Amino acid sequence: MPLRLTQALANVLYVLQHDPPPHYPYHLAKRTAVTQGAIYNLLDRLEEHGLVTSDLEDIDPKVAGRPARRHFALTVAGRERATTLTQARPPLLPRVP
Repeated sequence: MPLRLTQALANVLYVLQHDPPPHYPYHLAKRTAVTQGAIYNLLDRLEEHGLVTSDLEDIDPKVAGRPARRHFALTVAGRERATTLTQARPPLLPRVP
């Protein structure tokens, strides 16, 4: 299924491209005002299209006291596509204090 250029997609691509890593779903959801449920679906679709990769944090959950978090990064193709798509539909990001 092709990616539809939505405002949520433009916002997420912009943040992935311009904010410093690591990019966790919680951070992306908060930064883009996309719900956490929707952010996972969007990131999974981006990964299916080869625009992002994901990895699990390299931690010991018992030591950290929490499960490892999944983080995302743009691929080379994702960076190129993000530039093109965010020029076509500029991001509208909420102000984050």
